[in-house]
Amino acid sequence: MDSIRQAVGEDTISYFGFSYGSELGAVWATLFPDTVRAAVLDGAADPTVPYLQQNIQQAGGFEEVFATFLAQCSANTACAFHNGGDAEGAFDTLAAAMDANPTPTEDGRPPVTHGVLMTAVAQAMYDEGYWPDLEAALADLQAGDGRGVLALYDSYYGYLGGGTWADDLEAYFAIGCLDDPGSTGPDDLYSNESAFAESAPRLGRSWMLELTICSVWPVEPVTPVVVTGAGAGQIVVMGTTGDAATPLQSTRNMANALEDGRLVVVTADQHTGYGVSACGDAVIDNYLLDPTAELPLETTC
Repeated sequence: MDSIRQAVGEDTISYFGFSYGSELGAVWATLFPDTVRAAVLDGAADPTVPYLQQNIQQAGGFEEVFATFLAQCSANTACAFHNGGDAEGAFDTLAAAMDANPTPTEDGRPPVTHGVLMTAVAQAMYDEGYWPDLEAALADLQAGDGRGVLALYDSYYGYLGGGTWADDLEAYFAIGCLDDPGSTGPDDLYSNESAFAESAPRLGRSWMLELTICSVWPVEPVTPVVVTGAGAGQIVVMGTTGDAATPLQSTRNMANALEDGRLVVVTADQHTGYGVSACGDAVIDNYLLDPTAELPLETTC
C-alpha cells in the first residue's frame, strides 16, 4: 500500500477495502497513519480476536443468515424447498442423507457430499440474490439431482469449466494462513469443535474442515499488528445487518477498535453494503470527497 503511494508520488492516498480488504486497510492505516487521506472499510473483519475466534464468529454469522433463509422458505408456499412449512427439518434430513449416500451430479464431476452441500449453502449466504438458486438446488437435490448444488459449489471455488479453476482460493490460504496465528495443528483445531457446534449447529463442521488447511500450513504466520488507526483521522466502517461473512458485530468491533472509527449500518442480507443503499452510499461518497467533514459515530440506513 505504501509502496503504491510512493510510486504515484502522493503524500496521502484514499483507500476503499471490501471484506478482507478491510483488514488490509486497517493495518495500513495503523502502520502509516500520516499517509491516510481517507479510508473506507466495508464488511469489516473483527480485529479484536485472533483468527480462530474470527472463524467461529463467521460460522455463526452464516448460520444466522441461513436460519433466516430456511424460515422464509418455510413461511412461503412459493419457495421451491417449502416442504409443507418445514424447510428446516427437510434440510437436516437432506444433509444427513448426503453424509451417508452422496448424490451424483455430472460425469467426471464430484457427487454432492455433505461438504459439497455445505459449501453451496455458504456461497448462497453471501447475497440473498442467490437464494432462489439455492431453493431450486435443494429441491432438485431432494429429487436426486445434484447439479444445482454443484453449480453453487463451483461458484464458491471459482470453477471455470473444462477442468480449470481460478486461483482465488489458493491465494486466500497462502495469504490468510500467514496473517494471524491460528491453530497449531489439527488436534488443536478440533479441540474447538464444541465452540463451532455451539456457534453454528448446521454449518460449523464444514468450517472446521476448511480451517484444517491453515492448521498444517508449512510457513509460520507473522506477528499480527494491533489495529488502532491512531493518527489517521476519521475512518468509515460499513456493515450490513445480515452479513454472513463479516457479521455486523465484527464490523462494529472494527469501528470501536479504531481511534476515530465512524460506523455506517445498512439494512440488507448480503456481504458488504456499498451499492445497496442510497443513504449509505451518500455517506461514503461525501466522506471520500471531504474526509475532514465531521461524521456521526454511527449512521443507520
